[in-house]
Amino acid sequence: MACNLRCKMCYFTDKDYVKTLKGQFKEDEINQVAKTIFNRALKLQIGCGTEPTLYKNLVKIVELGKAYAVSYISITTNANLLTK
Repeated sequence: MACNLRCKMCYFTDKDYVKTLKGQFKEDEINQVAKTIFNRALKLQIGCGTEPTLYKNLVKIVELGKAYAVSYISITTNANLLTK
C-alpha cells in the first residue's frame, strides 16, 4: 500500500498512518490469495485507495486474474506513472 501523491484529504499524507503499513505482498502470498479466491471472483479491482503502479508485481496480479478466468479486471490509478 503506497501512493506517489500526498493529497491533503488522503490518509497517505498522515505520517503516523504510513508507519502502520506492513510492506508489500511477497510473490508466494499473491499466489496464495489468487489460489484461494480468484476462482470465485467476478471482478478483480486493483488499487482504489492506493497507487497500484508503484507495485513491482502488478503485471503478475493481472496475469493471475487472467489465469483464474476472472471476468473483469480493472485498475484504479492516478495515472502519474503511466507511460506510453
